[in-house]
Amino acid sequence: MPKVDCSPVATRIDPLRCMGKWYVQQQIPAVSFIEKGAHNGCEEYTYDETKKRVKVSYTFNKGSLSGPLKQVFQRGWVKSELGTTWAVKPYIALGLHAPFKLPYHIIDIDRKEYSYMTAAAPLLGSHWLYLMTREAHPPAEKVEAMLAEVKRRNFDMKQLQVVPHDP
Repeated sequence: MPKVDCSPVATRIDPLRCMGKWYVQQQIPAVSFIEKGAHNGCEEYTYDETKKRVKVSYTFNKGSLSGPLKQVFQRGWVKSELGTTWAVKPYIALGLHAPFKLPYHIIDIDRKEYSYMTAAAPLLGSHWLYLMTREAHPPAEKVEAMLAEVKRRNFDMKQLQVVPHDP
C-alpha cells in the first residue's frame, strides 16, 4: 500500500476561523478504545488569547445516539506560519496533561467558508483522522469530496468509522 500523506495543506489559513463547533462525520480514532463507536461526535475549539493556545473538547455518545456522554480534552498550539500545523497535548486525569505534544495537521479545509476541515497525523506507526463539518448533516456531495481527498492521500478507507448524529 502506498505511503499515507498526512502533510498539512500548503496554503495559509486563519486558525481563528477554525474556532467553534465541528461535527465529526467520519474518523480513524486517535485512541480507538475510547472513541470507537462514537455517535454525535463534536469537536469544540476555543482560542485562549492570554495563553496563546487552543482549548479542545471532543464530546460524543459512546456506542449509540443515546449512549453515555464522553469527553476528551486537549490543549493545542498553532505551530506553523501557515496555520495548518498544530500540536495538541491530551488531558490525562486529575488536572494533568500528557508530558508530550502530538502532531495535528489540517490536511484539507474549505479555505473560503471554513465549512469543512479534515485533520490527521501519524501516531505510533499508524494514523488518526477526523472529517469535520460545521453542520451535523452536511450534503452528501461535501462528504464525498472530503473522502476523495482522504483516498487521494492513501488512507486506508476501511479504517474510517462513520460517526452518526441525531436526526
